Amino acid sequence: MINQIKIGQFIAESRRELGMTQREVAEQIGVTDKTISKWETGNRLPDASLLMDLCRVLKVDVNELLKGERFCPENYGKNAADNLVDLVGEINGIKQEKKGRYIGTFLGVASLVLGIGAVLLLSPGAVRLWDYVDISVIAVFLGILCLVWASAGCFHDYISAWKICIFHRQISEKEGKTAVQTFSFACAVILIVGSIISLAGMISLCGYWGETGNLGPSLAQTVLSLLYTALLELIHVIALYKLKRSG
Repeated sequence: MINQIKIGQFIAESRRELGMTQREVAEQIGVTDKTISKWETGNRLPDASLLMDLCRVLKVDVNELLKGERFCPENYGKNAADNLVDLVGEINGIKQEKKGRYIGTFLGVASLVLGIGAVLLLSPGAVRLWDYVDISVIAVFLGILCLVWASAGCFHDYISAWKICIFHRQISEKEGKTAVQTFSFACAVILIVGSIISLAGMISLCGYWGETGNLGPSLAQTVLSLLYTALLELIHVIALYKLKRSG
C-alpha cells in the first residue's frame, strides 16, 4: 500500500542530501515550492506526469520514490516487483470500493423512493413528510451543538473534518487523527444533547398529562428530538468510519 507520509519524508530526505531547497526543486520541475511542501508533508502525492522529472532532479529511481525508501542493488528486482504488486492491488481496491459505493447508493436511493412513494400512495393525506419537521426543535438542537463545539474550541476542526470527508482530499497523519477525534467528540455531544432535549420533552409531557391541547407539542418534542439524534448520529458514524478507513 502506498504510504504518503513515508513518500513525503523520502522526498524531503533526498532533497536535503543534494543540498537543494524546495524552491530549487520546484523550479526544475515547473511547480511551486508550496506544492513541494505538500508532497514532503504527505498532504498530497506528486502527479503521475511529474514523477519522472522529480526522480531525475532528486536522482532516485521511481520505484524507490513510490516505496519511500532506497533499494539495495541485489534486492532491486524483488522490491520493484513488490512495489508493482502493491500498486495493482491498491488500484483494484479503489475500483472495488467505487463500485460498491455506486451500487449501495443506487439501492439506498431506490429503496427510499419506493418506500416513501408507497407510504404516500397507500395513505394519501394521512402522512406528510413535513409533519416530521419541527423548526423549533431543530433550531434548539443545532444551537446547543454549535455552542458546545465553539466553547470546546473544535468548531474549526469540525468544519475541516467535513471538508476532508466530502472532498476526499489527501491529509497528513496528524490531520487524520484530529478529524477522527473531532467526529468522535461530535458523536458524544450529539447523544448527550439529544438526550437532554428528549428528557426535557418527557418532563414537559408529565406536566401536561391530561391536557390534550398541550400534550401534543411535548410529545412531538420528545419523539422528534430522538429521531433527529438518531439521524445525526448515523451521519456522523458513517463519516467517522470513512475517516478511519482513509487514515
